[in-house]
Amino acid sequence: MTQETRLQRYQGHTVLTKDEATEILQTIWPKAPANEVYKAALICQTYGLNPLMHHLALVPFKNKKTEQVEWVPIMTMKATRLIAARKKAFSYIEDTPRLMTDEEQQTILGEIDRTKLWAITILKDTQGNIARGYGFWPKAAEPLGTENGNTKANMAMIRSERQAVDRMVPDALPHGVEVMEDLPMSPIVTTVEPMSGEVLEAGIEAEIEGEEPEETETSVPEPSGVTYLAGQYGDMLTTCWEHGEPWQIDKFGHLFHKMPEGYCNFRDRIKPITEKVAIAVGIDANEVNERAKKANGKPWSKLSEQSQLEILTSLSAHISVAPINKENGEEGQGELL
Repeated sequence: MTQETRLQRYQGHTVLTKDEATEILQTIWPKAPANEVYKAALICQTYGLNPLMHHLALVPFKNKKTEQVEWVPIMTMKATRLIAARKKAFSYIEDTPRLMTDEEQQTILGEIDRTKLWAITILKDTQGNIARGYGFWPKAAEPLGTENGNTKANMAMIRSERQAVDRMVPDALPHGVEVMEDLPMSPIVTTVEPMSGEVLEAGIEAEIEGEEPEETETSVPEPSGVTYLAGQYGDMLTTCWEHGEPWQIDKFGHLFHKMPEGYCNFRDRIKPITEKVAIAVGIDANEVNERAKKANGKPWSKLSEQSQLEILTSLSAHISVAPINKENGEEGQGELL
């Protein structure tokens, strides 16, 4: 029996069981690891998606640092619109998605960014509620599918639309799942931007910068119930103490959240706090790294966010002066680690 014959009975279906979605995924991408197939099948079952309808694909990419091929589920904008439309009726207004004007950039971003193409999407629902989304694409980066008409402007508009849809229908879309306009339906090695998830280019030799994942979850972290650094920053593994936004988890297991101008990363936010703690206890970066290796068998940069917080909390317990506060921890003094 051919692949087409086996999958024919699922054509046009948007209600699949996990087993049915698994059969489709395993048939189209037989080399994909079981954990990624399981994750993608759950997404299909939960959100009513069908890979045969170009809603979702499993895409492999080569991690430059580990030299390993890693697979991730990627969803199309078609699927994003479908999921959102099931929750609420809305329309696109003011000729969006479109590129932002210089005046809009100045008003919204506070500056005109000549290094990126910025786009805006404005949605309006039947009750008159309006949601705006902003997204950019670096002018120096070539996106996937340029030979088929894809453009940098198109990718910027995809990002802005995803943010607008997420704001119009909060929590309707799966977190941590990469998005692009359309998806390759055959296994190719692909370059994926780690934080935003948009696919940049494809080819057998494509590579990306990245670290081996510490975690494999892609959902928003549950409250940890653990107090770090004397509770000065709230639940640090759940919410960004600088912006009050809930963390999401990227495919490398690192915490981040979206911002109008880009992304806020846990590891950037923790650096000035790490430096203050280290200075207060009279140690330097090398000592912090040595303590990390001794406690966890890994250097500081390879630790999970939780392990980093545990070490900082242990170190701060030995500070003889008043502990640092948020105000003092905001400005970093260079790269500690």
